[in-house]
Amino acid sequence: MTSFFDRKIVFFSEKWVSRFVAAWFLALALATVFSISPWTSFWGSYFRQQGLLQMIFYLAFFGAIVSVLDTEERIRGALKWLCAGAFLSAILAIVHYFGWGIYRAFGTMGHPNFLGSYLVMCLPFFFFWFVKVRGRALKVTVAFSVAVVLVALFLTFGKAAILGAVSAGLVFIFFGGSGGRKKLVWTLVGALGISVVALVVMGFANLGGGDSSSGSSGYESAPDRFLMRGDSVKSLEVRLDIWKETVSLVADRPLLGIGLDTFGRTHPEGESIGFGGVPDRAHNEILDSLISGGILGTFAYLSLLFYVFLTCYRRRADPLIVACASSFFGLFVANMFGFSTTVHYVIWWAVLGIIVVKTGERKRVEVVVKRSVATIAVAVIVAFLIFNFGFRFLYADWLYARGVDKVFEFKQEEAKEYFERAGELNPLEEYYSLGKR
Repeated sequence: MTSFFDRKIVFFSEKWVSRFVAAWFLALALATVFSISPWTSFWGSYFRQQGLLQMIFYLAFFGAIVSVLDTEERIRGALKWLCAGAFLSAILAIVHYFGWGIYRAFGTMGHPNFLGSYLVMCLPFFFFWFVKVRGRALKVTVAFSVAVVLVALFLTFGKAAILGAVSAGLVFIFFGGSGGRKKLVWTLVGALGISVVALVVMGFANLGGGDSSSGSSGYESAPDRFLMRGDSVKSLEVRLDIWKETVSLVADRPLLGIGLDTFGRTHPEGESIGFGGVPDRAHNEILDSLISGGILGTFAYLSLLFYVFLTCYRRRADPLIVACASSFFGLFVANMFGFSTTVHYVIWWAVLGIIVVKTGERKRVEVVVKRSVATIAVAVIVAFLIFNFGFRFLYADWLYARGVDKVFEFKQEEAKEYFERAGELNPLEEYYSLGKR
């Protein structure tokens, strides 16, 4: 820690992106202050952890990306790891599906929809490598990787993710790249051909392992799922119900919404809507933004996106900028029927950082801190945070988990004691109160 302060702290910011991001965070901070549950909006919900504090972490990560990935070589090095991770996750998803008989592949993401969105974000960077690499062997390797990712994407049976992938591909073609348009077009044409073949194979193989006519729930065949027949249409019906409810909530609190990560708290305890529980997201990017940050937050967020896309379009001669814009747009389209998790946000902010490095007017900022003062200050702050917001909260979570175990052992009195002790250590966590009932 002391050696860290032996040198100047240097970071970079981009003039207009910084302003849009600052306006967005200001709106989210106000939404947190006036939230229906400020504690939840700041720390995040018990399961999602996407409160204002997490957004601050993303912002710090964005700053690190802009400062560290300051050369083309470093950016490409990071993208190699990103694509390698996506390829391995796709391989694992395919193995899961065909080896373990899983209905919908999820790879390393824990849920098929999350895997689909993750692959959508990474896919344009595979196209970028196809354009940039030299030599037939390397191009064949990248093309094979694209095929693997597309097969895994289809095996998620995520209609929103496939729509996002198509949208990302269209942006990739539309933005093009001077001198590289033919390569881009042929890359996408080849990918589309692979996709069509994969879909036809799945249709004839009746992948999905079910028959919607039999009345089974959640195991439709590929044609039934993609053509919205049988049980598959229920997911859309549930989303329509959630969207209607979200619109009414936004109408009640239009300016700042109800706060980050609080959507699940608007439902009565024990209520179940379609997905087998209480929905904690609107499953629509615009509605989620409106309910979390209101009109102010949504306007700032969409303004940032518009500026980023406009900037990328102006710099469309660079295939890397084209890939970044495609990644952004693909996720945005996919999230018209879903939502992002931590892994998607991390990639989102990293891509934004790359766009700033490649297109922005970066400003160098230097902060000089005296070594002794900084060391003492950091030590005191870290100790305070660890004790008050680390150890106590972790111990409270452990007590709550023990209480849940006692409930399943039918030892209600012991369970109640654990829940009460957890509540005493962290009285602001509303989730613990559910265990006392």
